[in-house]
Amino acid sequence: MLGHAWPLDLMPDHYRVMHFGLPVVVLAWLHRTRPARHRTGRTVLFATTGLTLAGYGGLPLAPPRLTPGLGLSDTLAPAAALGPDPGALTALSNQYAAMPSLPIAWSLWCALAVVTATRNRWVRVLAVLYPSATLLVVPSTANHWLLDAVAAVPLLAVGCLVQYALTGRRLRCPDRDRPALARPG
Repeated sequence: MLGHAWPLDLMPDHYRVMHFGLPVVVLAWLHRTRPARHRTGRTVLFATTGLTLAGYGGLPLAPPRLTPGLGLSDTLAPAAALGPDPGALTALSNQYAAMPSLPIAWSLWCALAVVTATRNRWVRVLAVLYPSATLLVVPSTANHWLLDAVAAVPLLAVGCLVQYALTGRRLRCPDRDRPALARPG
């Protein structure tokens, strides 16, 4: 991707807007339109995030951008430059938080939450395209290896299992929070 300037110009925006913003938007949408699914989705998201953070603390691994000799550059560095005093949030960030990929886990969660909560085919297609775009962005920006992205899949599955163990609620359940449709005859 380093040979193509325009995609690399868009990728920091994907991190800033989509990575942090879309899970919040999906949670708000679920809360407003599907309250029962909001509770389930929220628990899956929190369990997956907690497991990811535990992995970062238990087994810190370097992302591609910090691996010497590969010639990879941090394409997000210009977007993240905050001057000489980066502030408390940057000081708290873990530069060795690569495995598993939280952006992939969150994007998969967004797709799962939307696909299980709507019947609209186009919304479902867009939801599935989001993790695909994220899968393109994370290795291209040298922030995650492909294996980091692959590790996010079973992590989300474990998050789903944790949610089920805690609440007994299934992800794909009858829509109790939707009004019943009138059936002819």
